[in-house]
Amino acid sequence: MVTGADESQDEAPQPMHRGLRRRSFDVLLRCFASSIGADTATLFARDERRGTHVAAAWTRDRRDAAAPERPDSLVERALAGNGPLVDSAVDANGHQQHRAVAAAFSSDQRVVGAIHAGFDPPASASYAQLVWAANLYAGLAALCMTRDAGLADVLGSASYDALTGCLDRTGTEEVLDAEIERSRRRGHPLSCCMIDLDRFKQINDNRGHVEGDRVLAATGAALRGAVRRYDAVGRLGGDEFIVVLPETGGQGSRDLGQRFRRAIRSGVAEATGIQVDASVGAAEWNGQASADDLVRAADGSMCAAKARGGGRVEADEGSSEVGSDRLVELTRHLIRPWS
Repeated sequence: MVTGADESQDEAPQPMHRGLRRRSFDVLLRCFASSIGADTATLFARDERRGTHVAAAWTRDRRDAAAPERPDSLVERALAGNGPLVDSAVDANGHQQHRAVAAAFSSDQRVVGAIHAGFDPPASASYAQLVWAANLYAGLAALCMTRDAGLADVLGSASYDALTGCLDRTGTEEVLDAEIERSRRRGHPLSCCMIDLDRFKQINDNRGHVEGDRVLAATGAALRGAVRRYDAVGRLGGDEFIVVLPETGGQGSRDLGQRFRRAIRSGVAEATGIQVDASVGAAEWNGQASADDLVRAADGSMCAAKARGGGRVEADEGSSEVGSDRLVELTRHLIRPWS
């Protein structure tokens, strides 16, 4: 997830909103890291006033993986014009271990920044793949920082829900697929929470859709403020949200579900004056299920919470691999009217 997204003021494109540029950096770094399986990705900007500084940073949702806060020697050498560089060492078995890659990018014939990716454990991608990806995404970073800003506009608008600031359905699916693959590869737990506002339809009916949108926006802000830095919040549609919880087991997801309910209640009340609660369904990935299965399991738990009156957290006690009887039940829930 992107943090500390400051941008250079030297050649700042006037037409582009600062938040849009930050989101474009977010998408760029996520794509860069995903293409080579990196654990961290960092975009450095260089200008006369501030020197070389972090413009954006992304981590692979790990507490022990931190993006660099300042340029290291690899980045400095790349900025000096040495082309894409790979930080490699030979292990005890004589195998090359690639731990980082960096490449600088230019605009108007001057170096304006660099892109960096780190790996822990070492990269599975080859040297050639790392150099290719670094060159490619360094070029895209340069385009994002030009006055034209067309690419930044496209990237910044992608994968986010404009009303709530959360990931949209497509962005959420991409994150969940990536986290399942990472959990499968490393043996880490993974859970998710489905969240549905209770009696939201009544808010729309009684107060109007403008107030309903205010509640949705406040809900998105509350959830984004309540998650850990390595979680991801998405809006699937209507008043239904999902939180992807890497490195989190069943009990942890239930505890976080309660935290999300509290955050929604207080955040929406403070922002809109409207009292609202939520039904939360938690499910833990079983190591085999697909992303769709995990979401369906969490959705089934959320529907169970609603059936028990709402304002509570329910958890999937079985596997997140859904059987035929469960699918029939979930299909019935999926065609329910929003409530």
